[in-house]
Amino acid sequence: MTYEQRFSKLIDRVKSLNIEHTVYIVSDVYSRFSLYILSSSKDLLTEVETKISDLHCAVYSIEPNDYIFKELNHEDLEDPKLVSGKNSNKIYFVDRHINLINWSIKGNKFDSTVPISCFYSFKGGLGRTTAMVLAGISQAKSGKQVLLVDCDIEAPGLADFFSNDYPEILTVRGLVDYITDCSSLEQTRNLNIDIDDYYFVINDSRLVGTNGGELIIVTAGNQSEEENTYISKLSKINAVFGSNSTKYIDQLLQSLVEKFNCDSILIDTRTGLNDWGGLLLTRYADFGFLFFYGTRQNMFGMETVVPNLLQKENLQIQLVNSPIPKIDELAESQKSYYLDKSYSIYSKIVYDDDYSPFINDKTAPHYPIEVYYDDLAISLDDRDKMKELLLGSSDANPYNKIAEIISTYENKNIQPISDESDEKKTFLTVLSSVVPDLAAGEYEFGSLTNLKKYFYPRRDYRFIFDKNKFLILGEKGAGKTALFAVLDTPEYARKLGEFCEVDSNELSKSHWIKGLDKEGNFPEQSTFTMLKSEEITDYRKFWKLLIIAQLSEQEVDSYYKLVKQLKDESEVLLDERIKQINNQLLESDIIKIITYDYLDVLISDIDGLRGNLIGALLEVWRNIHNRYKNIRTKIFLRKDIFGREVQISDKVKISNHSAEISWGYDQLLNIVWKRIWHRLEEKDISNFFSTWFESIDHQYLNDILGVLPKADEEENRKILDLLLGPYMGGNNKAFPYNWILYHISDTQRNIHPRSLLNLFKVSADLQIEKEDYAIEHVIRPRYMEYASKAVSETRVTDIKEEYPSLSPVFDKLHEYIERMPVQESELYDKLEDLIRKEDMNISSHDLVKKLEDIGVLYEYKFRRKGTGRKYHIPDLYLLGMMLKRVGPGAHKALFGKK
Repeated sequence: MTYEQRFSKLIDRVKSLNIEHTVYIVSDVYSRFSLYILSSSKDLLTEVETKISDLHCAVYSIEPNDYIFKELNHEDLEDPKLVSGKNSNKIYFVDRHINLINWSIKGNKFDSTVPISCFYSFKGGLGRTTAMVLAGISQAKSGKQVLLVDCDIEAPGLADFFSNDYPEILTVRGLVDYITDCSSLEQTRNLNIDIDDYYFVINDSRLVGTNGGELIIVTAGNQSEEENTYISKLSKINAVFGSNSTKYIDQLLQSLVEKFNCDSILIDTRTGLNDWGGLLLTRYADFGFLFFYGTRQNMFGMETVVPNLLQKENLQIQLVNSPIPKIDELAESQKSYYLDKSYSIYSKIVYDDDYSPFINDKTAPHYPIEVYYDDLAISLDDRDKMKELLLGSSDANPYNKIAEIISTYENKNIQPISDESDEKKTFLTVLSSVVPDLAAGEYEFGSLTNLKKYFYPRRDYRFIFDKNKFLILGEKGAGKTALFAVLDTPEYARKLGEFCEVDSNELSKSHWIKGLDKEGNFPEQSTFTMLKSEEITDYRKFWKLLIIAQLSEQEVDSYYKLVKQLKDESEVLLDERIKQINNQLLESDIIKIITYDYLDVLISDIDGLRGNLIGALLEVWRNIHNRYKNIRTKIFLRKDIFGREVQISDKVKISNHSAEISWGYDQLLNIVWKRIWHRLEEKDISNFFSTWFESIDHQYLNDILGVLPKADEEENRKILDLLLGPYMGGNNKAFPYNWILYHISDTQRNIHPRSLLNLFKVSADLQIEKEDYAIEHVIRPRYMEYASKAVSETRVTDIKEEYPSLSPVFDKLHEYIERMPVQESELYDKLEDLIRKEDMNISSHDLVKKLEDIGVLYEYKFRRKGTGRKYHIPDLYLLGMMLKRVGPGAHKALFGKK
């Protein structure tokens, strides 16, 4: 009978006994089994011994105060694993080791004042040391003091990277020398050790730049030919936790950190399964970079090491796939094999119903940093080669990316957030209230006070004052209604115009008049519906009559009065009256500007009515714009309606007089900070947040426009780190800044203000509902993940209004396709079924193209060898369409499952 068979039978046998006491199954260092029962009943012990006698397992009775019970639950060792049971009758398994004990260390974390990153690989030749060196240089180039330590003492190599340019590094005493020197002197109780003997500093600007950064290097040991005692010293060092070696490493690190005021420590570990690797990763590392390659040998290492480390507290890990082959076909095959394994591991341990990304989500924790094969990395032995390998942006260069992760993790030096839950609750309340009524423009900007708090001034809004621009286009939720509200509030509009450096004389003469409003008495939705029975030639006269009445400040409150005028008046006479009004305005030096919004809401699109009426409106205003100086308009219109429904001969000419509202990601985050800022002014919050917000780059414009935060990417990352922490929960490597961008943007990476604002609001609402305030940061990332469903649902509702003919796709695609991404052939087959059943007047090919054009669907580039093209839908639409990602199961919290 094998060890595994005996173990399995033992568990089954103990379960069948239904023992009403806690049982520990122990496998000792000789692989022999013992049973320890938390009971003093001799009869029970006799019964158990009889039942398992054929399995040769000793049975013992223990009490809670026994030495053995305390050893089984020792605070420094790995917790017993629950095999079965609940309440009082639980069965635990305890595994004892004679080697590799350090992999089971629990507690006794080295208390470092700076973050420690360990670089580990299961096999050699994966570029682990290269990555550590280059990441350290990248950090030093930004002005940091970086301590590099070579703990791969059985195959040292750190010194060789620098020995050509700095040959004296080979003669410096290193880690092995320090440990043996300390050990030999310990009995004298006088460790007269000069720390300066055990490190080498590189501050050469040709390597580390001119920002004051340095590399402090601790090699494995003196490697000069004159002193060839390395192997003798190495043979005397014990890596088992609790040995003197551990204490000496602590001393070395503490001394160097204190001496150089280090920003980070980077440690190169030993390859494979050994006690040095276990010691460094479980006791010292805050962050572990784990290098594997897509082969069976390496995947065995991943399956052995990673599950153990994922369950360690206070340890973040980052997988690295290195080196990826240069040949595309080989690269895709290797990457696919790697992802299959890493995704499987994380699905079993990390992912659950609260977080289950799809396999190729690059922000997910199982997705590795990818390092492609480079000839330079094979013989990296001088400054020039190192500098060349570091060329490129931080997004593209894997070594700079590793350095960025390390820098982001340097949160031990960030001022801590107050633990007062009342302040966090107040801040969450502020965050929730910055978006009234789910960010609907008609509710947000209804007063001068609200405009100050919620509206974000931009200098490029100059186009709303530009006499040459009368058509303002934007997608639903882009901010058209906000600008409409600005022009409906003259005091604010003039201040915004001053900020946009508009001619003051022009501003003083301008008077804005609402020509169409959702809350207006006339015209209203029924007015346009009744117009459907009129001739198309009367549409222009309808708009001109309204313009004349509004410019003359005459109230129009009856559709029937207007229709009578339509029949009685000729267009020539109407044009003459508009001309007369313009002349009067010229004489009085007044400019009147009529503004239109809600055209998409108030005018039905049935039988082309909306397109025809809006087309007539645009034609009327193009003619007025060309003829008259003091009569103007601003028409706020959805971009899709202008492109799809409006059919007029001079459309290109009208486009020349249009402007489009678009947003940058950092701009949108600044909207959130502005709203928080003004709400904090109303609250008695004196904690770190209000202080930090006031310290970011901003401009206080005036008492009407309020504050204008101008945070760039770097500052926005810092703010999000404070709100959510450096990572999106657990072992998720995604930075909040990246996670938000990827998860609420469409396929063209566009984000609408409404989506971003809703994400923060709903996250705060969910956390307040759960009364969850006892956390280090303010927002627990999981609530932002949950909130993404509400954001997606709102966005899906918006896009269905923009493209009503596509509503069957958004409402019912989940009935045909359960999970995404999906193979091209299956996508087309299912769309054909949907089109036929829902009687849609479009081909599957055109439907796919349309969904791609509007940012809903995209070709999924990554695919395994031998598979066809795939398509995917981003989270911005996926969750609201009730679709699931490929994975071990959908999020119950996101999909409403019970």
